[in-house]
Amino acid sequence: MRSAENGRRRGISVLLDRLRILSNQLDSLKWDLDGLKDDSESLKDDVDELIKDYEKRKRLNALFCGTPLKAIRGYDVHGITTDWVAGCYNCFFQSSHFWKTKKACIEDMDRLVSLFPPIMRVWPGDKLVYSGSIYPVTIVSQDLDLCKITVRDYAGDSFIIYCDEVEQWPWEIEQKGGSNDI
Repeated sequence: MRSAENGRRRGISVLLDRLRILSNQLDSLKWDLDGLKDDSESLKDDVDELIKDYEKRKRLNALFCGTPLKAIRGYDVHGITTDWVAGCYNCFFQSSHFWKTKKACIEDMDRLVSLFPPIMRVWPGDKLVYSGSIYPVTIVSQDLDLCKITVRDYAGDSFIIYCDEVEQWPWEIEQKGGSNDI
């Protein structure tokens, strides 16, 4: 009897030791999970900050209609959301690559738009600095074929400059006022 009882006690003792080990592992996993939650909150904050930064930069507009580009969620044939694509609902300008994360999609928007010539990325109301001027001028219109930009200076005088005269494009200077606030 005693040996059977001792065997049960040893078995119970082994089970209790295993239970303590599993309990410690569970506590450790909870700690790791809390750390992952903190990391995911931090990552979410980083993505939100990146999105806010993107929305402030007017150069990330659709090149054909001037509407700000957005990270658009794609859908499969069953209507289930899939990956992200950079695009515009107005003119249907969009990147050809789909991204798993919104952050990667926004970075792709920046890369995609930067591939186009600077004159295609400016819009009336943007400010730029041209050679021979220390003050920014405001863009009134642009002629893409001739690479000419009609601008207005601080005194209200309008004149034409050519693209090769531009020293700082709108995204290279800090914008104040108008539709390009930063």
